[in-house]
Amino acid sequence: MKIQRSLADASKQIEKQRTQITNISQNLETLQKQMRARERQTEIVNQIRSQVNQIQKQVSQVQKIIQKRSTSKLQSNKKVGSNRSKNKKNKK
Repeated sequence: MKIQRSLADASKQIEKQRTQITNISQNLETLQKQMRARERQTEIVNQIRSQVNQIQKQVSQVQKIIQKRSTSKLQSNKKVGSNRSKNKKNKK
């Protein structure tokens, strides 16, 4: 009888441990999925950062081009204005 009771106790203990191992295994699977998702999110964030940097460089280049064009237009307008003044003086 003692042996049977011992075997029954051992069987119950094994069943509890099996259940715990199953739960741990499920938790590990969930954790692995979350880690993979996190890695993917990190990749996406890095790609977005890279794209933002590229866009910032392009915006800076466009701003420089616009600034050069507006500066050259101002200078050409000044030249035209000063030439008109000279022409008026020369006609008098």
